[in-house]
Amino acid sequence: MKTSHSKERLLALCALIAEEKDPGKFLLLVQELNSAFENQERKVENAPSATAHRTGSVRAISPRA
Repeated sequence: MKTSHSKERLLALCALIAEEKDPGKFLLLVQELNSAFENQERKVENAPSATAHRTGSVRAISPRA
């Protein structure tokens, strides 16, 4: 889940990118935004599943002979 700080940072980067006229600075800001999204994606991928947490452990069902 996004923290308030990371959401604010993403929005701030977007605002800076929208106004930036210098191509070099624009590229640096876009790279920083991309990095922030990748970090957020890693956090989501590593977070425990809410469904697994609610349902408990999953048991294997063996076929009946």
